Amino acid sequence: MGKYYVYGMGRIGIRVYLGIKDSGSKVIAFVDSDSKKHGKYFDGVKCISLEEFLRTKEDEDVLIIAIQDETVTHKFEDTGVNAVYYKKIQTSLDSKKIPMKDIEEINRMYMYFCKGADCINEYIAGK
Repeated sequence: MGKYYVYGMGRIGIRVYLGIKDSGSKVIAFVDSDSKKHGKYFDGVKCISLEEFLRTKEDEDVLIIAIQDETVTHKFEDTGVNAVYYKKIQTSLDSKKIPMKDIEEINRMYMYFCKGADCINEYIAGK
């Protein structure tokens, strides 16, 4: 059975990650093109570069594209990556009602992260 990776460590990526986690599956890593995020962690899951993912992936691994730009899926057509755009799994994520307080917490963590914080875990540890 393949492992799951989430491409994009922003709001959508975090939401997709939480949906996968709530379903009982495990995300191995976030993959992001922003080098400032590489080596950072969210909920114990590390963010790696696309190059690292491509070097270490196995044939059955699945990369869930969790960013607004759906055209990025075309980037993976000739790489042998099993890429799925997040909107194709959105229905199953939407069926899991995430409490509003959790969504607000996700947004606070994301805003903290985007303002140049070293790591979301610093925010979590400071709660």
